[in-house]
Amino acid sequence: EASAGKLTLEVVDGASVGDGTYSGHTAAIAGSYGKGSAESFNVYVNGGTVKGDIVGGAVNGSGSIDTVKLVINGGKVEGQVMGGSKTSGTVGSATIIVKDGEITGGINAGGSAGGVGHARVAISGGTIEGNITKGNAATSHVSVIGSQATIKGSIEADRVSFIEADYK
Repeated sequence: EASAGKLTLEVVDGASVGDGTYSGHTAAIAGSYGKGSAESFNVYVNGGTVKGDIVGGAVNGSGSIDTVKLVINGGKVEGQVMGGSKTSGTVGSATIIVKDGEITGGINAGGSAGGVGHARVAISGGTIEGNITKGNAATSHVSVIGSQATIKGSIEADRVSFIEADYK
């Protein structure tokens, strides 16, 4: 079983990530493909295009990650942003922050399989085309800060907060 410390992926203007995919669906895998583990995984999309999903946990096998942080500062994600796994992998806590950019497939805070202890989603800008769902998170909290974000789908979470932003 492989183990890693802190892992970081940054996508910048002009970059295109995800031409090579797993089952045609995943561009960035935060966790593992097998049974590995990591202390943390951070993804920063500051521009460019991610052609597929960003997955905070595992896409195959049962890997585990302590903390996942997925930050969309700009650019475009042509898929879902998932705090958790697509298989039996686990994530201790997942934080998804959307400040700008576009997510065409929505946000799945806890992933579609496995589990996330606690998932937090904070949205202050950008466009989210799909739904925001709790997924397989034990608990989830979604905060919408200010009025700069466009959310075209529904929001499902244990707790939803709408926070007025005063930038005077």
